[in-house]
Amino acid sequence: MKILLVNEYFAPVGGTEQYLISTSHELERRGYQEAVIYGRKTGEESSIKGQSYLIPHTFDLQSGDNPKGIKILESIIEKEKPNLIYIHQVNNPSVLKTMTKWKPCIRYVHGYKISCPAGHRSLLKSGRICTDTAGFRCMLRAYTERCMPRNPKKSFNLVKACLDNMRAHLGMKRFIVASRYMKTMLVKSGIPQEMIEIIPYFTPLPVLDRKTEKKSSVPHILFIGRLVPAKGVPFLLKALASLDCPWQCSIIGDGPDREYIQNMARQLNLDSRISLPGWRDRTGLDKYYRQARLVAVPSIWPEPFGIVGIEAMSYGKPVVAFDVGGISEWLENGVTGYLVPRKDVAEMARRIDTLLNNGKAADKFGKKGRLIVERRFTKDIHMKKLMKVFEKVRAEGE
Repeated sequence: MKILLVNEYFAPVGGTEQYLISTSHELERRGYQEAVIYGRKTGEESSIKGQSYLIPHTFDLQSGDNPKGIKILESIIEKEKPNLIYIHQVNNPSVLKTMTKWKPCIRYVHGYKISCPAGHRSLLKSGRICTDTAGFRCMLRAYTERCMPRNPKKSFNLVKACLDNMRAHLGMKRFIVASRYMKTMLVKSGIPQEMIEIIPYFTPLPVLDRKTEKKSSVPHILFIGRLVPAKGVPFLLKALASLDCPWQCSIIGDGPDREYIQNMARQLNLDSRISLPGWRDRTGLDKYYRQARLVAVPSIWPEPFGIVGIEAMSYGKPVVAFDVGGISEWLENGVTGYLVPRKDVAEMARRIDTLLNNGKAADKFGKKGRLIVERRFTKDIHMKKLMKVFEKVRAEGE
């Protein structure tokens, strides 16, 4: 079988792309033929045995109709003759209609851009999570909640593009999501539930040896993620400021909030106990996971899944996280860590304090988490489910 992979990037710029690259390599290993089309070049593009094609300024919502890009896309599909197209971050209605017209298409929905004009399902003024269906009433919410531009023309265009995007997706043969939460959001937006498959992300299983693992005299807390408001680092800092026991915290990642977080840590007199080493790739994260007592996931937006959680569990580390989006589908409260009510700083502090002061409990949670990853979130489990969907869609098209 030949698969055409389509995404905005084909470089490890984020979680979606790292998933896509890992999946493409695994498909090759399992005997599938591949080709890749992407829309933005970074200089770090991955490589595959098949052909890769760059079609700039074509795949995102802002690209609009691009007759030249569409013509190139059609010529590539005709040349490669894939059995099906596996689509990721592509949100241009014209492109989607073209692909669904030519070949059976499967869409892995990694985020909210096809069901939310703002793309993040967060109401900024009230601080609430939005679960409403996208529509032109979002323009009123943009004015009251500031979750989108308040300019009527800009907000109208965003809503129209979102609705056009959703309608274009109705030509898909299947949708894949990582969590039941994401499936619920798609069903609310009009996608038939029988068209949606839940296939959670996967993570590698590092070799663990408790006997040789170095223990730090001061327990470490680890955060990994983009430094943006949605990831909730200020809530974590407030929780840490109330702790009396010794601790150190590494905040791994980069983003526009980096300076704000540094200043906040300084104001809370935490700067000597917090390090911000910047972004690290998977190899660079290894030592941080191994030295951590626990991993904190203080996200305040509805995480579609939260892959950092299963990464932490693969290292045998407990997780303390706000209960948002799909997080509760891998984090079992009181079993592999603690689920905390969204934005409840006092409860987050209490749960972190419990694990910092009780290494045996942290190890117990961590061991249970590792077992859950081995049973539910491995590459082999994911690929078997994915290939089953591929074969089913191919059979339906014959």
